[in-house]
Formats: sequence, structure tokens, C-alpha cells
Amino acid sequence: MSSDPEPLRMQPFLEPDAVEQMRELTALLDDGADNQLSYFLLGWAHWYRHLGLPQEQNQSELVDAVQMFVPWFVEGREPQSFPDALRPALAGLAFPTAVARLEYLQQYAADLDRINSVAGLWQRIVAATPKSDSGRPQRVTNLASALMARYERTGERADLDEAISHLRSALAAVPVDDP
Repeated sequence: MSSDPEPLRMQPFLEPDAVEQMRELTALLDDGADNQLSYFLLGWAHWYRHLGLPQEQNQSELVDAVQMFVPWFVEGREPQSFPDALRPALAGLAFPTAVARLEYLQQYAADLDRINSVAGLWQRIVAATPKSDSGRPQRVTNLASALMARYERTGERADLDEAISHLRSALAAVPVDDP
């Protein structure tokens, strides 16, 4: 999805009443899965405000947009529907949740749906992490761990091969002098 909407599409989000209406709607929502679409749409509203406001006024809108998009990103709903510029930030904010879910897989017997969900989350995080990011090797290693969990559950050789490939790329990305 394009991150540069036409000015006419942004205009309603720049109206004075828009901020108050967005705050009221946010206050009505809880963190339940039933509200993920509402948070997603509010994320776009904040993104449009971020794009339409002067730089000295738009940073809080950027932060709010990212926060609103995180649940949608974590759950993997329409992963291509985020502004490209926000993907690295979404990956960073999804990281703690992804780590907790991976640790759960490593500690408890998980069903295949949960394993697939965790592997998908790590795939999205790695895809959204720039190759130059110093945290990328750790994220790639975590993806490999999720794929290994799936291999152990299903015996699918492709998961094992992909995990090995990711581990090799993570190792290659770590500087030789890194402790």
C-alpha cells in the first residue's frame, strides 16, 4: 500500500475535530482481538495525520500510528497493508511478543497452528528488518528456531533446510570481532 496518499484523502484526518474523535474512539477500545481492525484503521488515520502535518507537529502521530499497527502486524493480517516506512519500527515493537511466543514453543508442547503462527511472525519480523540492522542476525536466528520447532513437530525437511540456511546467513552477518 502506498505511503503517500492523495492530499484529498488526508484532509479529513487533518480537521480539528479528527484528533478528538480519534482519542474518543481509542478510549473505547480494549486490547481484545475484536478491536484489531479498529486499531488498524486508527493507525492509518494517525499515519495520514503524520504525513499531512508539519514536521514539528507530526512525530506523536508517527508514534501513535506505529502503536496502532502493531497488533495487526503481530497477528499477520494482511502483512502488505502497512506503510513501508513503518515496517522496521513494527518489527522492533513486535520483537518482545515474538520472543515470548518463541520461548513458549521451546518450553511447552505446542500445537501446529501455534508453531505456524510463531514462525510466520518471525518471518514478518525478518522481512521488515533492514539487512544493515545490527539486530538482524538475532532475529534470523529466532526465525530458524521457530522453523526448527516446526520441523520437530512435522518432520518436513524443507523447514530444516530453511532453518539451516537462516542460521548460516545469521552467522555470516555477525562481524568477526563481535563478542
